[in-house]
Amino acid sequence: MPGNALLEEKHDRRRRTLTSFLKDEARDKGFDVCRVTLPDSIPQAPERLADFLAEGFHGTMDWMADTADRRADPRVLWSDVRSVVLFGMNYGPDEDPRYILDRPELGTISVYARNRDYHDVIKGKLKEVATRFAARAGEDVKVFVDTAPVMEKPLAEQAGLGWQGKHTNLVSREFGSWLFLGSLFTTADLSIDAPERDHCGSCRACLDACPTDAFPAPYRIDARRCISYLTIEHKGPIDPAIRPSIGNRIYGCDDCLSACPWNKFAAAASEMKLKAREDLKEPPLSFLLTLDDPTFRTFFSGSPVKRIGRDRFVRNCLIAAGNSGETGLIDLCLTLSADPSATVQGHGRLGAVAADDGWRFLEFCGKTARRDRFRGYRRMETGRSCLMHVLILGAGFSGSAIAKAFLPLAQSVTGTTRSEDKLAGLSALGIDALVYDGTTISPDLAVAMKRTTHLIQSIAPGRDGDPMMRPVTPALAELMPNLKWAAYLSTVGVYGDHGGAWVTEEASLEPVSARSVERVASKRRG
Repeated sequence: MPGNALLEEKHDRRRRTLTSFLKDEARDKGFDVCRVTLPDSIPQAPERLADFLAEGFHGTMDWMADTADRRADPRVLWSDVRSVVLFGMNYGPDEDPRYILDRPELGTISVYARNRDYHDVIKGKLKEVATRFAARAGEDVKVFVDTAPVMEKPLAEQAGLGWQGKHTNLVSREFGSWLFLGSLFTTADLSIDAPERDHCGSCRACLDACPTDAFPAPYRIDARRCISYLTIEHKGPIDPAIRPSIGNRIYGCDDCLSACPWNKFAAAASEMKLKAREDLKEPPLSFLLTLDDPTFRTFFSGSPVKRIGRDRFVRNCLIAAGNSGETGLIDLCLTLSADPSATVQGHGRLGAVAADDGWRFLEFCGKTARRDRFRGYRRMETGRSCLMHVLILGAGFSGSAIAKAFLPLAQSVTGTTRSEDKLAGLSALGIDALVYDGTTISPDLAVAMKRTTHLIQSIAPGRDGDPMMRPVTPALAELMPNLKWAAYLSTVGVYGDHGGAWVTEEASLEPVSARSVERVASKRRG
């Protein structure tokens, strides 16, 4: 027994010595906190991860499901591991980053991505610590920085770095929500630190701050609604219903992190490579929308933004441009609507629509359809919506060109015509075609009107107003409860040139071009 006691004391002394050496090395390399836990300290992780995946909350991040077994248990990832060391590095901003959300002409880049890629910064420092520790301890080590299936946040909670808050991110009493994490797995037997308990209490500031309601419940997140996931991980088009809530966030989102009251104890980052570059604090959308691939790679060299690629990044900037309401960005959006990237093309058109209630988009459609420039817009109600159900009253000639242009962008496009003969032609374009003679609103047309968000009226105006709109206007609120904006368009030399001015829907519009005068005169003659 005395021999066993001496042996245990020797082992304990070695544990303390190696642990102290490791933490000193971590401090010397700039880590703000370093603590140790056991590889079997997160027994609840497999069930929680399985529930998360079963709900589909991981979105298109299929690698999470593919690596679920290794992710849920560090011992599956490396069977020889005896201790898991968690490192934290503060990257706190020097001010609340949400102030830029009130500057819609600027892009908001998440705090963590405003300088060097933290993966490179932290992994480089971890490798230095690991090399010195392995030489001192004579043990095997592996280091990970978000590059392997390691559940760093639950492990960090068990190691005592902080606790997983209701926003599912780690919260520290010393550093708030601003800690980068890295881990070191080792065969060494180290002294274990006590876990941190949850200090969220009844607070729900982070949940209430989320602009897209990405938290179905406290401590649960649906990545499919998370702006960080959508602007970084998601590769395809972004759901039109969510786009307005994205605002000017072009890479990631800090809202739930920034809202945490524990940030009052946080300090600004001391590592220079993690301090924000000045040109990434408030980048103008007008500049970012001009980036081609080489310029994008150069501008974001060394930044985590670079990894999503130019096309996905410009997609995000186009959504921000549309949300901004900045008419000065419309021409840039329209230029990008002809971009070689299909993703950029579609968002370029939508950006133009949202940026100025759609009327410049009508002009753009006219140009691409090789028709005369559309003039004489009639505005009835303004507002912006990217979830479009478009109704075109009079979808012939210019109207059908507009309808065709809206097809790839809208949830539905309905076009009306006076003539039964034109129905087949409209249907062939993929438009929901209905007859409307200016008097009778059929049940099918009533259904289309009820869901309509964007109304375009392309029938020739008469002396006493628009004949097709007169039966509709008095009951517009009832017939079209979801209407966001409506526009009247005419083509130069056909229905009269009104100088591109907005007019009221009741106004009498006299034909002014020779062709218009003759056309109206011939109709009057019978």
